[in-house]
Amino acid sequence: MDNLREVRTFLKDLIEPIVVDAVKQAIPDKDKNRLNNKMPLSEVTRTYGISLSTIYYRFNHGILTKYKSNGLTFVDIEELEASMKPQKLCEIRMGKSGRNIKNH
Repeated sequence: MDNLREVRTFLKDLIEPIVVDAVKQAIPDKDKNRLNNKMPLSEVTRTYGISLSTIYYRFNHGILTKYKSNGLTFVDIEELEASMKPQKLCEIRMGKSGRNIKNH
C-alpha cells in the first residue's frame, strides 16, 4: 500500500505543474489585457457603451490607436477615456460693447 501511495504522490507532483501550466496557456486571461492597459473591442463596446462604428471613426481620424494581437483588435484604455472627455471648444460671452468675445 505504501508503494502505491508513493507512486501516486510522485505522479501527482510530476504531472500537476504541467497540467496547470497547459490550462493557463489554453484559457485566455481577460485581465491580462487590462494589465497592459489594452482592452478588446468587444469588451470596450460592452463596458463603455460605445458602438463599433464610433470606435472605427476614431481609428480612421487618428483619435485612437488600433492595436492588433492574435486576430483581435485592442484599444488603449487611457487613450479611449481621454477621447471621451468633453472638450471645451470655446466660451462666448457678451462684452460691454455688445460684441461677442471668445475665450479659448
